[in-house]
Amino acid sequence: MTINTNPVASITGDDEICEGESTTFTANGGITYNWTSGNNQSITVSTANTYTVTVTDSNNCSDTESITLIVNPQPDAGPDMTANCYVSDNVAMNASGTGTWSFGTTAGTASISNVNNANAVISGFTAPGQYEMIWTNGNCEDRVMITVNNNCDCPTGDNQIFAPALAEICNEYPSTLIGGNDATPVGGTYGWQMNANSGGFMSAGGVNNTKDYTTAVLPVGQYIIRRVYTVQVNGQDCVYESNPVSITVHANPVASISGDDEVCEGENATFTANGGVSYLWSNGQTTESIIVSNNTPVDVIVTDANGCTDSASKTLVVNANPTAVISGDDEICEGENAIFTASGGTSYNWGGSIITDNITVSDNTERTVIVTDANGCTDSASKTLTINTNPVASITGDDEICDGESTTFTANGGITYNWTSGNNQSITVSTANTYTVTVTDSNNCSDTESITLIVNPQPDAGPDMTANCYVSDNVAMNASGTGTWSFGTTAGTASISNVNNANAVLSGFTAPGQYEMIWTNGNCEDRVMITVNNNCDCPTGDNQIFAPALAEICNEYPSTLIGGNDATPAGGTYGWQMNANSGGFMSAGGVNNTKDYTTAVLPVGQYIIEECIQYRSTVRIVYMKAILSVSQFTLIL
Repeated sequence: MTINTNPVASITGDDEICEGESTTFTANGGITYNWTSGNNQSITVSTANTYTVTVTDSNNCSDTESITLIVNPQPDAGPDMTANCYVSDNVAMNASGTGTWSFGTTAGTASISNVNNANAVISGFTAPGQYEMIWTNGNCEDRVMITVNNNCDCPTGDNQIFAPALAEICNEYPSTLIGGNDATPVGGTYGWQMNANSGGFMSAGGVNNTKDYTTAVLPVGQYIIRRVYTVQVNGQDCVYESNPVSITVHANPVASISGDDEVCEGENATFTANGGVSYLWSNGQTTESIIVSNNTPVDVIVTDANGCTDSASKTLVVNANPTAVISGDDEICEGENAIFTASGGTSYNWGGSIITDNITVSDNTERTVIVTDANGCTDSASKTLTINTNPVASITGDDEICDGESTTFTANGGITYNWTSGNNQSITVSTANTYTVTVTDSNNCSDTESITLIVNPQPDAGPDMTANCYVSDNVAMNASGTGTWSFGTTAGTASISNVNNANAVLSGFTAPGQYEMIWTNGNCEDRVMITVNNNCDCPTGDNQIFAPALAEICNEYPSTLIGGNDATPAGGTYGWQMNANSGGFMSAGGVNNTKDYTTAVLPVGQYIIEECIQYRSTVRIVYMKAILSVSQFTLIL
């Protein structure tokens, strides 16, 4: 096995350029090269970035290498410049950004005011010609050319004017003579110019072409005056500007007095002077503000920082205060309200956001109102409401009766009583309703109380009842409505089939006699008497018949014997009955008065057969029913 050595990738080329330039990166160390941006051995790039190449040798082994390109900003040296005269002129450079100035190729020498200033001034040229200037930021540079000419024909001149004695004044500047020297070189002409309020120099008004100049009367403003001397020397016009002279005409301050125009009786106002830096009041005070409490006129002289002055006057109006009054009830009953009404002004403040002339009061907290009149002057008044405790109304008496009864309701807690149905302390009522009374005490305070009378319906237990035999008879009650049965005084015991059924059945009497029954709805009751007799003559008998073997048949039932037992007690007579197709029991056909009975042939139908036995004059029926069913059918041949 052969282990091949990996190639060693490398990159050559400048890794730092200036903006706008490009560089070539060349990879080495293999036979194929794969850059992130192409597959050539070399790439040309101009964008700041990190570039990576994969180098592969003949054994297909590889290595990677990266290089980062730095792109430095390109400085701007500004436009080419020109100087008229190499002897006297200077040139202000106009580069941008940060950098350092240096000379390139030059026709002579010169000075740079500040090599790190983009607007450095180049001066002291020693010869006319081309001066190359280099502006570099340490990595990149830009070059600009200064052309310095030899146009230096005008000689040095002398043109001066003299400042007037009065250079600053208030309000208005008087007409004033401004003088000047005899300008040189001799033989030229004079022209006076004025710059008023930074509006630029313009020809001065009046006679302005003499050595000296007399101004007009000048209003408030800032004036700069100069003399321009023009003379022809060496075939050209040479112009010499004099030194400037400034005249300032300050505006007088505008005096004013601020502060309340009106106050209320007993109050003070602060008068504050405005418009200056110092103040002199008519009362001798020199502060900016003074306290005033009467209607005597006040004057102030205001002086500003330029020493200019103005005056102002102000008179304070002192208004009389209103008289606050609160009217309304002095006392009320608990739970009532009183209306407190304020008067004496045009607006009223009871505190907080309650701004009205009247308020509703229901407690004994002191109320205070501030009354304000049309002048904004105020007064206050206070009032406390007395709250009398209400009586406590009560009603005694039964609040639940039965229909047909009455009850008496009696009110308590006051000295007078007013019912909805009368003005007595007590009322007698029998109708279901709510009864309300108003109770009033000695303070005329009142309370109400209500009581609801419930009139329960009177139950009806029905009529008195009679049972013939206590041993065997039952009694069905005949009450009305809803309720519950219970026993009152009874001769013995008995059973109630359903105590909540108005038609409950009483049975199982243990003795003859009177049985009192009570029917109650939970509130009211009615009583009924059951008389249970001892008329128990017939004993229990036994009378049974036997169902035939064939109880159901199709089309027709054959004549069939239905047998029965020997009925007891012995000695009675038999009678057979038949109920055909629910038509009711009737005497059965054929021989029907024997112990056994033979039916006729029965057609299709439903038949119920029973046997009855009669003993003496009392009939007791004990029967066994035999049910026969004959179905119809159709025979198909």
